Amino acid sequence: MIGVLAKSTIYVSALLSFLLIATAMTPFLTKELQNRITLPTTAAPEVKITQVDVKKIDVTTYQISVSLESPASAYLIYKDTQSGISKTVLSLSGGQSQTTHVFKINGAGPKGGQATIMLNGINASPGGKPIEVK
Repeated sequence: MIGVLAKSTIYVSALLSFLLIATAMTPFLTKELQNRITLPTTAAPEVKITQVDVKKIDVTTYQISVSLESPASAYLIYKDTQSGISKTVLSLSGGQSQTTHVFKINGAGPKGGQATIMLNGINASPGGKPIEVK
């Protein structure tokens, strides 16, 4: 019986030693994996807005048309002036990469709001400032 107990004690101490070494090596191994596994990244070319038109359709609906120099995916972040609530508005084309995007804002408050144009995930509003939607 003592022999079995001695063997299990050796196994437990060996397991604890292994866990201690593995825990100590984790930061090193993580850094090594990050160095070896690098994903290729390329910077997206800057896309410029050539024209923006804001049209009031009815009391709570606006249409914003955006023309670009080159194709890009786009969406708007609309912030209502009265309620302060922001919402994301997708292009009617479904966010496909193209040179003309049309956005329809439904449920706008009576005071309108501000729209920030996002191209390829980057704020591309003219002058970096939101467009007044009134």
